[in-house]
Amino acid sequence: MCERRARAWKWGLRTGLLILVMPGAGGGFVSRLCAQQIEEPELYVRLGLSLNAPVYDSGIEIEQHAAFSAIFAAALTRDLDKESATSCKIKVAVDFPDLTIQVTLRSRSPGKSNRDVDSLGLMRCVQAAEPIWARTDVNAEAFESALGRVEQEYRRVAAWDGANKLPQDSVYRLPMIGRAALRTLYQADGVVPTLLDRHLKIRASSIDYSRFVTWLSSQRQSGRMGIYHLAESAVIAGQALPARTIPSVRPTLKWPDSGADLITPNLPMGTRRPTILILCAIERDRMCAAKTSQVLCNRERVERALPFRTNLMSLECGVVKLFGIAAWLVVESDDEDWLKELYRMVAKEDVRGDASGWNLIEQAAWIATK
Repeated sequence: MCERRARAWKWGLRTGLLILVMPGAGGGFVSRLCAQQIEEPELYVRLGLSLNAPVYDSGIEIEQHAAFSAIFAAALTRDLDKESATSCKIKVAVDFPDLTIQVTLRSRSPGKSNRDVDSLGLMRCVQAAEPIWARTDVNAEAFESALGRVEQEYRRVAAWDGANKLPQDSVYRLPMIGRAALRTLYQADGVVPTLLDRHLKIRASSIDYSRFVTWLSSQRQSGRMGIYHLAESAVIAGQALPARTIPSVRPTLKWPDSGADLITPNLPMGTRRPTILILCAIERDRMCAAKTSQVLCNRERVERALPFRTNLMSLECGVVKLFGIAAWLVVESDDEDWLKELYRMVAKEDVRGDASGWNLIEQAAWIATK
């Protein structure tokens, strides 16, 4: 069981789908035994890499930017892995319309308590890598290799969305339900449906090397490309990491119909539990979905914040990501009455409690069963 869930966890990280399950409520996503087997990086920092955002009124520009930024991230990760020092590991990922850069020290300094030394090592990693994303070209061979890796990632998403039956495992079921709900809720929107479609068809006639070269050249000539601080990583051990620019303007992700409180998505056959969809304030906190899930899927925090019965048999949360955008949370429970009470609370913004995740909830809707 531990090995299977660890594999599912790694799959979720690769595909951008994260499931959080409340420990002690029908079993945790990764048990304490599993947690002991998964080592956290000893020291790392996450930075943003700004790109020139597309015109959000143009579906073609949105599609092209999403696909090319994913390919660029994959190509950069491969180059940085080959060129970076043995003490550094650097991964670039999409955070539409920008990218994120995670820099990890492969090994700590001999003085394990000397975090200033480790922070200096992190800054050196960033400074040494900057010329690669700022100036290195991506040749045709590297483009095809990166395109293949990106396509493989999103092919898994397409396979699940094309299934004719809902899977039992929430790692796959909850993101399927969430994406189906987004297709219904945002059907009149320009950005979200375009990104959902691009998830399912990365390789298309418009995605060729010559257009990618033009896009990348335009990005570098825009003067927008550069690193910036993410909230949780501006300072490590008192040392400020270098900043070169600011984040791009994000698309507006408010629900098109502010009064929408019931979503009836097209879902494959299969039994499922009562489910709600929550939109969090990603414009205020890029980690808002994870923080909100830590509140809603934590028994003690829920008991402190909500004045009703919480003797749950099972409660699970899934974060739905679109090219790195993690603004939506799917919450599922065996106890329909409890979930309805929770929905009424968050939908009316009548939420009490001191946990920061509560004030990041913006909108909620009930997902109906057809």
